[in-house]
Amino acid sequence: MPSVGLPRVNDVTHDRGDNFAVATVLRGGGLSPQSARSANFGVLLRPLDNAAVSLDYWALDCRDVIAQGQSFQAIVDEDCRDDGQPNDARVQRDSSGQLSVVTTDYENVGAMRARGIDLNANDDLDTAVGDIRVSADARPGVGVANLSQDAESGTLTACPRSNEPTGAERPRPEERAWAMGPR
Repeated sequence: MPSVGLPRVNDVTHDRGDNFAVATVLRGGGLSPQSARSANFGVLLRPLDNAAVSLDYWALDCRDVIAQGQSFQAIVDEDCRDDGQPNDARVQRDSSGQLSVVTTDYENVGAMRARGIDLNANDDLDTAVGDIRVSADARPGVGVANLSQDAESGTLTACPRSNEPTGAERPRPEERAWAMGPR
């Protein structure tokens, strides 16, 4: 089992108010392969020699997404919450009771669908101080639906704002601002 760094995990069983570096181990057996389909269609217009406008539609559908099933912090938090005793086999402690290893599994967390439109416009300007490219990018109305496994009910019907509870990151932000600057 490969080690995955030393995340900071707050130990709820010891009211010391400090965090502990915990060696963690991830494992994953019985996983289905993750699969994805993507499609995109774009148009590029060059109305002037130095200017261009592009419009792209893209779609991404993933099935059997593989991600960390439950966060290390959630495992430690639930260690005592369920029956009042620190006895979860995934949480190992040293002889003083301090956390040493937290183990979690990779899981097939469900499906993810993302669709969006990207709009780009740029213009190359020849100036006395050099060439400057002015460009703007917009990604309006990017929709992301994340249907992932929930440990209790089996389905989560909305995309979370963070990596919890799926461990998977969203492919793009919902909104993207315009950007301009030198090339």
